Amino acid sequence: MENLAVEYQIEPQQLLFAGNAHFNFINSLKSPNTKTTYIQCLKQYMQYRKVKTVEELLIGEQRLLQSNIIEYLVSLQQISYGTRYLYAEVSRHFYDINDILLNWKKINAFLGQNNKVVNDRAYTKQEIALLLEKANERMKVVILLLASTEMRIGAIPALRIRNLKKSRRIWFTTLQSMKKLKINTLPFVHLNALEVSIAI
Repeated sequence: MENLAVEYQIEPQQLLFAGNAHFNFINSLKSPNTKTTYIQCLKQYMQYRKVKTVEELLIGEQRLLQSNIIEYLVSLQQISYGTRYLYAEVSRHFYDINDILLNWKKINAFLGQNNKVVNDRAYTKQEIALLLEKANERMKVVILLLASTEMRIGAIPALRIRNLKKSRRIWFTTLQSMKKLKINTLPFVHLNALEVSIAI
């Protein structure tokens, strides 16, 4: 398979999101956050393919479209497996919702190994304290929330007052995702974050 190198990128403002393909793609997604993420991923693929319109991604017979996606996934081997998988899922959704049936078992075979790109670890108490020293009151809340729960940063904008409950002097956040795991509440401040918050 020919290895397509990106010699230049089309600027994002030059990309045209219109037509039936775009309508089907964006309106079949429910969450606003998902729409934003999927559009960004589709933009990246359009830039890689050097096309300006969404409709151009549908041009070609099945094997050519599959080959294009496979080449794209292979070009992404230096980024994390999770991100590569996301790009593949966005492509799958785009083609499926526009009635283009591709062999996704074959395509996904080129995702590569699920190897960690970086070694993640939890922040130490000293690192949390340093962040809190530099943060204003608003960001202190965000830092303590992220440091003391498994919440992703992308979930914070959707958090509302009604998701919070107070027990004694500690706030708890009740999340739908935790209910699915049969966990009623997550402590807002605990462990390292609690020790740091008391210290400051």
